Amino acid sequence: MTRHNDSENDTYSDYEMVSQMVTARVRQATTAYTELNQADTAGVKLSRTDRVLYQADILAAAWLIESELEAEQRRGRRSTYVTDTLEKWQDGGWLERFADANDPMRYEWVGRFVESIRQAAWELGYLKTSSMTDDSDDGEVADLIEGMRV
Repeated sequence: MTRHNDSENDTYSDYEMVSQMVTARVRQATTAYTELNQADTAGVKLSRTDRVLYQADILAAAWLIESELEAEQRRGRRSTYVTDTLEKWQDGGWLERFADANDPMRYEWVGRFVESIRQAAWELGYLKTSSMTDDSDDGEVADLIEGMRV
């Protein structure tokens, strides 16, 4: 019985670590978009280096979330949300077009794309997990662990 509990604790610890990483990436992407958008709105010309770095923050989060969405599909958890988001990102070419853009703010869908990254992280449970506190009840933790089993 102890082995089982240790395994669950290890699994949750790994999930919590990934959750914190995803949360940090999503936060960086949101901040990067805010900086890009504010500069664009104010008519401030950013250096190419700044634009590329902001773009990289958004892409890092998007690629991470895309791989997590694809993992959900491989696990057989093909919710409508996961399928719709992947189709929107992949069929719409959002990642490729955003990665190739010299001026990403010229696309009207960039704000929706960044919001979609944040929403996908929430739907996958990563942002929910990061917002949990130590006083959460054991049932919530057990439910998260159970949901991660393949």
